[in-house]
Amino acid sequence: MDSQTPSVDYEKLTGVGGWLIILILGLTFVLPFWQARIAVHAFGTLLSPKPLTQAGILRLSVMVAIYTGLAMFSFISGIMLWISHRRAPTVTKVYLIVSVLAVGILYSSYRLAGFNLDLLRILFYRIGYACFWYTYLVRSKRVRLTYASDYGVTPAPS
Repeated sequence: MDSQTPSVDYEKLTGVGGWLIILILGLTFVLPFWQARIAVHAFGTLLSPKPLTQAGILRLSVMVAIYTGLAMFSFISGIMLWISHRRAPTVTKVYLIVSVLAVGILYSSYRLAGFNLDLLRILFYRIGYACFWYTYLVRSKRVRLTYASDYGVTPAPS
């Protein structure tokens, strides 16, 4: 009895496509827009005529800086994935970790300062998103085949 493993056409798995294109579109357009919207709202509050305390100004300034930085980092990660830069998966994984940590620390500090925030609701979706896409970047054959060629290594089929 001759056992044959199903042949996989690795040429079809190489390049930007499938789930990878969904990740790229999210990182390049959706997340930067969503995070920039939060930064603009906080900046608008800073510019409003109502008086703010120094703590309020500091809190809003930090929020603007973090969300603007996350929007730019997300956009850069998406562009790097799109152009198949060899370090794009690593940069994207770092973005996913940094986005959870930055927002978690930001809102945790607000909670410690006495603000009534639903921290679990704020972090639930971000942690879920980061875990899903981090796992995809680690386990995907398409990601391995697309970004490994620059290293001169062709991943062994599994």
